[in-house]
Amino acid sequence: MQILKKTLNIIIDVLIIVMLVFSAVVAGLAIASRSDGVPNLFGYAPLSVQSDSMVPAFESGDLIITKVVSDGETFDVGDVISFPATVDGVDVINTHRIVKVENLDNTVLYFTKGDNNAADDEDPVLSTSVLAAYSGTCFKGLGTVYDFLTGQLGFFLVILLPLIIFFIYEVIRVVRNLIAYNREKAYDEAVKANSGGLSEEEMKLAVENYLSQQKENESASSEKTDDSNSNDTEE
Repeated sequence: MQILKKTLNIIIDVLIIVMLVFSAVVAGLAIASRSDGVPNLFGYAPLSVQSDSMVPAFESGDLIITKVVSDGETFDVGDVISFPATVDGVDVINTHRIVKVENLDNTVLYFTKGDNNAADDEDPVLSTSVLAAYSGTCFKGLGTVYDFLTGQLGFFLVILLPLIIFFIYEVIRVVRNLIAYNREKAYDEAVKANSGGLSEEEMKLAVENYLSQQKENESASSEKTDDSNSNDTEE
């Protein structure tokens, strides 16, 4: 029984650590995406695909991994880049393929197009506007999950709520361990005080009496403190 309890405690501790790490990663990505529009983790940005403009490379609902660009980095025709754009009046991060590169007055312009689109994108992309480049890694269907986890409801249900439950469990476990420790301490003191030969039942009764006396002393001390505070207030 003791082995089973220890094994269960170890499993729960591991789950708590995994959950803490996972929640920290998701929270970091969510905060980063709100601050500058790109969730950056060690130089890589996971992005959820919102349309089918790049089929068959990736499609709506997929999760792609992009690499955040460094200063002065340039790209060639055929590279897939992510950049801010406005689609139907909504600001988004677009990820399309470069079909042409032009240099205009020391400014590099990238002309882009979705693989599944009939026409090129309307506006060229300034090299300074490129946020990231597609790394070639795509996780099918995980974009929807990622959107849910980084949303308020998903973050609460999947991450925050389990952490609250784990916290409550840990508090209960600490309290139980404290009670068990006090019982063992009381038993040891009872053994030392009554080493003259009490029976096991008498020893248990002595322990219970010791614990009851401790509680009464704590209650009495608390009442004295309250009375003292009351008297100070009246004066």
